[in-house]
Amino acid sequence: QKCTTTDQCKDVTDLDDFAKLTVCDVTDYQSMSDLCIDMNYTSTQCALGAQWSVGSGQYQPQYFEWSVGVKGGEPGSGLLDVLYESVWKDVGMSNLSMYVFTTGSSHLEGSQLQPHVPYAFYLRAWYNTTCYGIYSSDGILTDDTPPELTSYSVKETRNATTTEDIDFTTS
Repeated sequence: QKCTTTDQCKDVTDLDDFAKLTVCDVTDYQSMSDLCIDMNYTSTQCALGAQWSVGSGQYQPQYFEWSVGVKGGEPGSGLLDVLYESVWKDVGMSNLSMYVFTTGSSHLEGSQLQPHVPYAFYLRAWYNTTCYGIYSSDGILTDDTPPELTSYSVKETRNATTTEDIDFTTS
């Protein structure tokens, strides 16, 4: 159980005896592996994902909480309505999580990732009931640039006696 007030809690993020976390922004939510590959850009404006790894240290995390927000701001900043939503979400001992914006999921109107704004995934690691560390990803930007299409043509050739054809493309 966590401490009941912040006065009783101790931020141990910078103390050497406590294991540090590496937090990576991820965009491939289906094939997350133990390898933490940090991404700088995402093509979606409706989801943020992260994966993290725990370093060595005398004191290891007992459970994690996560949040999202504008990089460099407070957890929840720019994405969550802290009056109506819990800023920190429990994730137990999992090493990955994602936040998906759904209709009505936030009290902030039009909540979605904005282009050219860096967003971060925040992680709070609890080492015991009173000691925690806060870590964050290095940030991710949305890239809403539409793909550049080039014209090309397809020429189909088919032998009259077979059901298979051969396609040739030219650009």
